[in-house]
Amino acid sequence: ADRIACSILGLLSLSASTPAGPVTWEFIGEVTRIVDPDHRLDGILVIGSPIVGTFTFESTTTDGNSSPTIGSYHNAVMGVDATVGDLSLTGPTLPDWGIRNVIDVYDGTVSFRDAFSVFTAVAFLEQEFYIWRMLLTNANGNLFVTDALPMSPPDLELVQSQIFIEDARETPDWRLIIDGNLTLLRLVPEPSAITLLSLGA
Repeated sequence: ADRIACSILGLLSLSASTPAGPVTWEFIGEVTRIVDPDHRLDGILVIGSPIVGTFTFESTTTDGNSSPTIGSYHNAVMGVDATVGDLSLTGPTLPDWGIRNVIDVYDGTVSFRDAFSVFTAVAFLEQEFYIWRMLLTNANGNLFVTDALPMSPPDLELVQSQIFIEDARETPDWRLIIDGNLTLLRLVPEPSAITLLSLGA
């Protein structure tokens, strides 16, 4: 019994002290703007339609920016799985097509002050040429203390939140654009050590 108790305590200590690895955030929001010159979304998507989903990133990704106030984490996005109204959106896609897969963290920069930006290619409307971006900005500079990847999402009351979905193939005059904002953003917890033990993991 003592050995089992020690094993459980050891696993709990390990899970609490080593958050490294894939991190998943859940988000809920709504569509605030639709630019649809080709009328692809007529009768399908409207202002106020829900945006619901998750995205996962690798928290051990190396910072590719030497600046002490900007962290750039290339190929950090591992997955995006969402619905926009009744339309599905998944990614990342097309790593060789030229659309970046990057998370940028800004800590006290002149342009953004503090910000968190996710940018990657996704499949949407049965095409793989769409851009998905989440942008969280804080003009007061009190969101982050470093440019490291945050393990937990910031409080939405402290940020201006935006979601962008765009067709990357179209010229600007004919580009399908969907904008939204967030009403919920939270960390999806990893299974606890006790749960893993009970499942035989």
